[in-house]
Amino acid sequence: MADRADRDAGGTRAVSRGMTFLKGATIVPIAAVVKVALLYLLLLPMLLAWLWRCLSLKGGFRDQDKEQKDCRRPFPEDLMRRPDPCIYSQGYLEAQGFPVTWNNPDIWVARQATPNVIAPDSYHLEEKTDYIVSLQAHNASTDPAIGVRVRLVYRPWSFNSPALVPVEVDVQGHEVFRIINIPPMGSTLTTFAWRTPAVGPGSSHFCLQAILSHPMDVNVANNLGQENTQIFDTDGQAARIVVPLHNPARVAQRFTVTATEYRIEETETVELQLQYNRGRRPIDAVGRVTALVPRLNLDNAAGPDVAFAVPGFEWSKPFTVVKAKYVGMERLRERLLQQDVSLPPDFGFHIDDYDGGVVVGPGEARLLNVQLAPPPGAPNGQRFSINLAARDQAGRLAGGVTILLAIRR
Repeated sequence: MADRADRDAGGTRAVSRGMTFLKGATIVPIAAVVKVALLYLLLLPMLLAWLWRCLSLKGGFRDQDKEQKDCRRPFPEDLMRRPDPCIYSQGYLEAQGFPVTWNNPDIWVARQATPNVIAPDSYHLEEKTDYIVSLQAHNASTDPAIGVRVRLVYRPWSFNSPALVPVEVDVQGHEVFRIINIPPMGSTLTTFAWRTPAVGPGSSHFCLQAILSHPMDVNVANNLGQENTQIFDTDGQAARIVVPLHNPARVAQRFTVTATEYRIEETETVELQLQYNRGRRPIDAVGRVTALVPRLNLDNAAGPDVAFAVPGFEWSKPFTVVKAKYVGMERLRERLLQQDVSLPPDFGFHIDDYDGGVVVGPGEARLLNVQLAPPPGAPNGQRFSINLAARDQAGRLAGGVTILLAIRR
């Protein structure tokens, strides 16, 4: 009987353990199902929000220059400081169809001994002479440009020479940069000390090149400007100028050279007006739901960003973005695009051994003998600003020079 009781007790214990096991086996799947259900309940709103954003996209980017009712920015305005440091950039302006000159208004040279006497061009400079090169950098944005790096180099008088040399170096021979701050829609002047190298008689012909850089630059296409100008006096006869044309590519290229007559109107002014465009920062569906949750406010002091408050809680206002821009350049833009910059009638332009173009081998240079003949009867004192632009076989601007031709009878 005792054995049977023990067996019964053992069987009861075994059954109890089995029921506990079965009970646990039954509870574990239910808990897993509940966890998965809760996970799906949490992920479902996010999935619906993602689908809503995908379906609401209309495609394409809106024109930033087009006035809009709202200003959609991905980040708050205080985090989106986008300056636009720039200089008179021939490549950038020509790409937009504007006429250009290599008599750069933002770069000029003067002897260190006479800093107030500006050299007329970058061609007639003397070797082994101390000069001061002044550079004016602009900011085409309503945000300040803090910490703009300015680099200034020179190369021989030419089209497209790859030999770039720093204008100023330190005692160890390292290139010297300038770090400047440019106010919104303003300009800043900086200078470089330059001692021209010993290049021999009649060879002190230089092309200056300025490069600006900033990590948050909104437009990097207008950061490079060149000064490459020569003044040539003539009594009315043809003037002959020799300009080297370089091909730094690894293959031979065919270059074309065009001539235009254009100078910057220094007396022309443009009145700009500041225009604001206000809107709200875009918020997705999850952000909209989160914005409905109040914040805890124990001191009951309402801040400027509070839209609604009750004792202990407050709701935030939607973040408003203000985008500002200057308008008023449209008339000047249209005038420049429609301006006739072709050579004056009867003005002679000729390049020796030039048959619609010139082929230059890889890594080689070729001297172009350019002949410029002013119109017959041009009066004494008349000046012509002739801009020669070289382009490679793909139509890209390879470089340019400006010849200021003056009639001296």
